[in-house]
Amino acid sequence: MSDQAVLAKVIEETRKSLIIVSFAAYKVAAVVEALRASADRGVDVRLVLESPVESNSKLTYAQEAFEALGSVASFCVSPAELRDSQGSGHASMHAKCAAADRRTAFATSANLTGAAMTDNMELGLVVRGGDVPRRCVRSRGRCTLFSPFVRHLSATSPGGSVKENIVTFETKLSRQQVASRFQVAVKKRPLKLRVVPFKFFTPIPADDPFAGAFESVSPDFEVGTMFSLPGPDPAMGSVILGCLSVETGTRVMLTSTGNMRGRVVSNSLLKHVVSKLQEEDPQIKLETSTGRR
Repeated sequence: MSDQAVLAKVIEETRKSLIIVSFAAYKVAAVVEALRASADRGVDVRLVLESPVESNSKLTYAQEAFEALGSVASFCVSPAELRDSQGSGHASMHAKCAAADRRTAFATSANLTGAAMTDNMELGLVVRGGDVPRRCVRSRGRCTLFSPFVRHLSATSPGGSVKENIVTFETKLSRQQVASRFQVAVKKRPLKLRVVPFKFFTPIPADDPFAGAFESVSPDFEVGTMFSLPGPDPAMGSVILGCLSVETGTRVMLTSTGNMRGRVVSNSLLKHVVSKLQEEDPQIKLETSTGRR
């Protein structure tokens, strides 16, 4: 049985939550159709894929293979700066697996590519029941789960492609303090940004079906703010805050996204939020990355 047939069966059997991990992805129309059918049944579909930023330009966005899914799937990335590299090289997110309902796991040598799925000689293993399905997608690196708004924006945004800026840092502030400063900074934003109607939203619902599926990898807290300015050349964007408690304080990830017009606004707000947090903790040292979606 081909890897595509096995994966299709795992997808078909899924009832609640499905997570698929792959390094590369292209020419997998049959997998895309199976995932859409799964999402139509109410399954929460999440794809953890490598990106040009995190792969150090080793490949293009694997997400492009799934653009037809639009907003019915969540796209995730494992931040490069949080990966453990034992050598001197760049650590890739090279795992290939699927986990369904925390009850079924499919680990394989095959990437989500047409050749790997149907032509190549690959090796895969399906495990049903036990602890393996719950553990197979655990990672020492943290997965960033993008919000429904960001997923929709990246798939259907008018006004050009979506660009994202990611800022990560550690701070002595508690996650409650960081979250409070974020919301105050948005509400009391600079005058030039007050003409833009921002509204808050929660990127990940409290009943997230993957809560606990990772080993200390999901944010303890997430909140976002977004805007949309209508018109012939609309502007859209968002800024999302993710916090994870660590021994020394809080690990923070701020992500700003926007189309051609919107990214100027979202980037300005992100810088404003960072400056307010640095006023509270001058020891904050920023790590940044950018990408196009």
